Amino acid sequence: EGIWLREAWPNPVFISAEDAAVKGIASGDTVRVFNDAGAFLRIASVTETLMPGCIAVPHGARTYLDKETGLDLGGNENMCVDALTQDDYFPTCNGYNSCLVDFEKYDGEALQPDCLFEPAIWTEE
Repeated sequence: EGIWLREAWPNPVFISAEDAAVKGIASGDTVRVFNDAGAFLRIASVTETLMPGCIAVPHGARTYLDKETGLDLGGNENMCVDALTQDDYFPTCNGYNSCLVDFEKYDGEALQPDCLFEPAIWTEE
């Protein structure tokens, strides 16, 4: 997990300019993406190139679960995927383009860029 990779590809949530204007969101704002299955935070990237009514979320670097809020700070879109949207034949392949979510400007502490998170260190215990 390279910090420089997380700096080069920050994994924002892309939002159409029309939807962002309605919800009072600007590029750089922290956004909560959520549904009944879960929620995660991402930094907004407002664009004219996305169809209104949709958001685009690149695959997050990894899960950074805030145990106090239950929010994922790492942009793991799997937080919003439940068993109903998983494929019976390929259970690890989720139906991302049919995962219905909502989003809002987050009113908590602003999310720091991914490259500022501590790197994950995997050890055997």
